[in-house]
Amino acid sequence: MLNIEKNSDLASFGAAKVINLDAAANTAPTEEVIQAIISALRSGAANPASAHELGDRSRTIRARARDSVLSLVTGAVEEGVIFTSGCTEANNTVFAGIAAATVITSAVEHPSVLRSASGARQALVNERLNTRTLTSPPSRA
Repeated sequence: MLNIEKNSDLASFGAAKVINLDAAANTAPTEEVIQAIISALRSGAANPASAHELGDRSRTIRARARDSVLSLVTGAVEEGVIFTSGCTEANNTVFAGIAAATVITSAVEHPSVLRSASGARQALVNERLNTRTLTSPPSRA
């Protein structure tokens, strides 16, 4: 562990500086993302399904966000871009939508992937879902 500067955000929690090895789950948003969120909230963010002006604004914001994703992912289609509140919801959504497949995961997958795969199989969401979890090889010292 390294010492952290007294003026850092982590210092207020009394934490020592850490090296984050789970950056996918814990990476701080960029300033551009922070500003986009602030702008959306200030514009009167509301339910995009609402039939009033705030709903119209929210639909526009969502459409712009979807267009941004579509421009980044080759071959993506509008219907395939689904916004979720986070990783677990996204993983559950994927497993709920699988028609027939063999899903191969590893024992070191995020717990929400392992639970979603297991839950989909156990709940017989689709009887044609076959899951396999690969074990990690022993570490070499």
